[in-house]
Amino acid sequence: MNLVVGHQNTKSLFVRAKENNRIAHCYLLHGKESIGKILFAMETGRMLRCTNKSNYNNCNCQSCSQYNNGGELQTTLIRQENLSIRTVKEEINPNAQLAVAHNNNSWNIIIIENIHLANNETANAMLKTLEEPGERTVIFLTTSSLSDVLPTIISRSTVVPMQPLTHDNVNEIYKRIDQDSNSDSQPLKQKLRDELYDGTIGAQKIDANIYFQTCEIVDNILNGKPEGVQEMLNMLWKLDDKLTFRHICTATYKKCLDNYYKNMEYTNIITFADHILEILKRCDYNINLETVKLDFLSKLATLTPTPTQTGTH
Repeated sequence: MNLVVGHQNTKSLFVRAKENNRIAHCYLLHGKESIGKILFAMETGRMLRCTNKSNYNNCNCQSCSQYNNGGELQTTLIRQENLSIRTVKEEINPNAQLAVAHNNNSWNIIIIENIHLANNETANAMLKTLEEPGERTVIFLTTSSLSDVLPTIISRSTVVPMQPLTHDNVNEIYKRIDQDSNSDSQPLKQKLRDELYDGTIGAQKIDANIYFQTCEIVDNILNGKPEGVQEMLNMLWKLDDKLTFRHICTATYKKCLDNYYKNMEYTNIITFADHILEILKRCDYNINLETVKLDFLSKLATLTPTPTQTGTH
């Protein structure tokens, strides 16, 4: 299975670069938020180290197994909240000069998130490293706003555009998450959670924990468990954050559609999903949170099980 969903052209670019021994020292990955740029950089590092030439597919070679099990493979990830001149001087610059063994699958990978948020002082402190990192060191910079990246950063990088995820890509991510929810594959689950993205209702990254909690509650409701409605009531009752409410609606809508297309014997499930979609549309405006919460809860009454013949949807 290929962990990185979509981005076929970008994958091909890096596979060709590896095959032709033309890996650049610094790449600037740019594209919309929540399309998996960090995950892509991590998986590219794994691909470079893979001894079986599996590219971006699953592999059980010693290097990939060590990576999948959380082993140390000289990868440094700097999240945007930690990007500072101190981090550059004490972590990024020293790590970029680490000695790397001279064999085909040894690479030192450094990933820096949202480089456009770096101030001038921080950016200037890493310019020499971006231009001349240590041998077999690759630096990945990510951004969702290329126009805000300093020209001095861009000039020292190979700029790689990444396209938005298609609806099919998004559905594949959700499918994998649903399948993985009942497995013990924690590394895969965590990576998919980290990159959870919803492209069916706008480019909105939703909170993974809220998604899974909501899906579990909706499952209880659809399975006729009496505690389901009470769980939803408890979750919404003290909620005072509009964005979190939108996340709950998004997860509910997606879960209802998933179950409808699996031919569940509830004729009212699509009606309920339509109600939630209307509430979601209202969330784009200045809503009264208490009013839409009550509207959401009142619509739960339409989700009563009504048996019908399987396969008639």
